[in-house]
Amino acid sequence: MSKECITVLLIGQKSFKMGDLDNTKVLCEYWALKNTPDVKVIGTELQCYDLFTKMLKEEGWQIRLDYQDELLPEYLEAYQDNNKKPIIINLK
Repeated sequence: MSKECITVLLIGQKSFKMGDLDNTKVLCEYWALKNTPDVKVIGTELQCYDLFTKMLKEEGWQIRLDYQDELLPEYLEAYQDNNKKPIIINLK
């Protein structure tokens, strides 16, 4: 199932491209957060989008910088062990 998305520019500067968000390929994204320790998020593009919008609403997360990082085998294994639901890795 895909979700149609328009480009979203939020206060935290996180944006998603126009078109369908991929819900098949697992990614590792690095998010440098304002006023919170940085995190890595493991999930599909759609899962990362949904997680970001949830954390923005519930926790007020704002992203200063984000980029795709290397998806290490242990990250993929943790994702699969979590029933293919996104995971957040705190980088303290």
